[in-house]
Amino acid sequence: QKPDPLGQPLVWADSRQALCETVPYFKKPQGGCHQNDRHVYAFLFDGVGHCREYMDNDVIIARAGGSMEPDGSGTMIQAKHQSMSDAQVQAVMNDIELQNPLIIICGDKNTASPSKIPHKYCVLGWYKPILIWAEKTAGRGGKSWTTVKFRFERLQPEKPAWHAPKNMGGQRQYQMSPARKNVCGKCHKTSPQVYLLFWSCLNPQCELFWKLASGVDAPSGTLDYDPAFLLARNPWPNEEEPFNVKPPLPDIGNAIGDNLSYINTRGICCPECGRCYKVYKYTFDGIEGNFVHAIANNKINREPRAADEMLIAMQTEDMRLQRRSDSNLQTKGSEIESGDFMTAFSVNYGMPYKFVSSVASLPFEEAPWPVTECRSRLNWAARTFLDDRTLDADFNEALILAYMEGQKMEYHDDGEEGLGPRIATLSLGGKAKMHVRMKMKHYTGCSKSGIFTPERPVPGGIGGKDMDKRRLAEWEKLQTLKEVDRAAYQARLKEIPRELGLFEKRMKKADDLVTVSLSHGDIILMEGYDIQKYLEHKVVAKGYLRFALTCRTVLANHLKPEELPKYEVRPDSHYYQG
Repeated sequence: QKPDPLGQPLVWADSRQALCETVPYFKKPQGGCHQNDRHVYAFLFDGVGHCREYMDNDVIIARAGGSMEPDGSGTMIQAKHQSMSDAQVQAVMNDIELQNPLIIICGDKNTASPSKIPHKYCVLGWYKPILIWAEKTAGRGGKSWTTVKFRFERLQPEKPAWHAPKNMGGQRQYQMSPARKNVCGKCHKTSPQVYLLFWSCLNPQCELFWKLASGVDAPSGTLDYDPAFLLARNPWPNEEEPFNVKPPLPDIGNAIGDNLSYINTRGICCPECGRCYKVYKYTFDGIEGNFVHAIANNKINREPRAADEMLIAMQTEDMRLQRRSDSNLQTKGSEIESGDFMTAFSVNYGMPYKFVSSVASLPFEEAPWPVTECRSRLNWAARTFLDDRTLDADFNEALILAYMEGQKMEYHDDGEEGLGPRIATLSLGGKAKMHVRMKMKHYTGCSKSGIFTPERPVPGGIGGKDMDKRRLAEWEKLQTLKEVDRAAYQARLKEIPRELGLFEKRMKKADDLVTVSLSHGDIILMEGYDIQKYLEHKVVAKGYLRFALTCRTVLANHLKPEELPKYEVRPDSHYYQG
């Protein structure tokens, strides 16, 4: 068990892809060294690197990358010699000569880290490459293999290291002088005393390389470092950071074509918490609208009156949640009878949402605080992540649903008449999966009874691009026919699916276009009538208890006089600012 760190990293990521797509200094989907043109930009150290690896607040000692293979148990061991002429080693040598600092990233599996690494990948900061030497390490076949080692010292060590153990009680003491050195009597090269028990020549070309004074090979297993070697420091004339390790938010500019530039393909680093976000942007031709998944983190969820406190209040306060009867499902031929209940627990606040339950809504003034807080936060999310110029009013309705283990909302849309174009949902508690796909009648081009879909076809239907073109051509012909001969128009709606070969495929369901993993505190935003018109979604709860708090704008002029609330639905008074 390692102690907690003194602080938090400026930059971190939950996956390697998120890291590589966000920061400019590490773009290696595999491997631990990003180098180019004889310069190392960054190292990533994760897992068990070497039996003699070392890391404290200011010093890191690590082996050069490569030359490792798995043994029979899957453990990585050295299987061939490393050389001072290897490209990575030459790049570090060049950085030492030119005094180019580099960035070091630490993974949460790094066994040498002095404290707990709080995230999958955390940027430690800028480091100076100081020294390169060779030694020997036991590896495959019980043989000792030549290993190249690097020593790095933290740039600006007078500043506290965020990854220092919290219980250290101050900065470590060190000496501003080089480590002890000796000259080899054979090759006349100078080598530092790295280890406590012995000095040895560290020149791999020398006959006395890795030999003790007695002439026998030095140990090739675990060894204790010489404290003088660890405490020595090597200052540079200039120890200014070349740039901030936290990338700024992208500025895409205002010129035509700026939205097509490379920066738009990259992730962003959160200016508040430092998390690297992957870019998830999917474009579906012909469907106007936006679908946004805003991912929460611990810092956001732990804010006052945020997701963590909301989740507690949802279970301790009277939210008025009930399994309510659903009169809207009592249609002709339905097996649902009067008195049957919805699967989920629900309650509605603000404007009536008549498509869910026959029970009247309640005013926001009577709602427990998580409801009004959620409404305010979702209004903020809509202003922040969507085009604020098209936002004409706050959300005026909030539907709360509670799901127990195994419960789910099957494929549906939220495009009922009388709703505004924006819908936002806050997820609390257990995880869930959200699946989005094209509606069957738009995917196959016809209804279950074989009638050609009268809405304009959009790309992505069954049969591929060729069928998309044929369907669109038939639809365009129908627009003229509809105006001049209504009877002929109705007849063609029945004929076209058989002519195009769609009738036999009319029951085929589309595959998911997008699958989103929802976690505690996440927000989903959907904007645009086309999203609800052409697409449908379902949400499957994965945990024992999940709350979905969904806000909409219910248009009052679409309600009958008897459906209007007897109370006033006032604008959001909390006005959360992020």
